[in-house]
Parts: sequence; C-alpha cells; structure tokens
Amino acid sequence: MKKYLIDTQILIWSMIEPEKIYVSVREILANNDIFISQVSLFEIAIKQKIGKLPALDLPINLYKKAFSIKF
Repeated sequence: MKKYLIDTQILIWSMIEPEKIYVSVREILANNDIFISQVSLFEIAIKQKIGKLPALDLPINLYKKAFSIKF
C-alpha cells in the first residue's frame, strides 16, 4: 500500500463531484493511504468565504466531512 497526499482540487471533487475524478485515480484513492494537508482545508475555507464554493458545507463541518470520505 502506498501513501498519497491529495491536491485540494481532488479533495473538493471527492466531496461534491466525484465523477470528475478519473476511474484510475479513484482506484488509487480507494486502495492506498490518503492524506489531506491542513493547508487544503484552509484553501477551501477561503474559497467558501469569497463565494467560490457554494456547494460545500460551512467550514466548521468541512473537517468532519473531509476526514470521513470513503474513496
């Protein structure tokens, strides 16, 4: 099993539009250890604050959602 640090965009897509992620990438995510940078969560909070991510929950709920994703 390999370890991967996922990009902010992959994290966003996995939460709101997983169909945008290639099947091969979804397989990698499902079969390996996946890490999320705290900076990615900060980036998402900023995007929400300026109105670029209306589809996501409030930032306080984001942590729970981000760490409960099943790839």
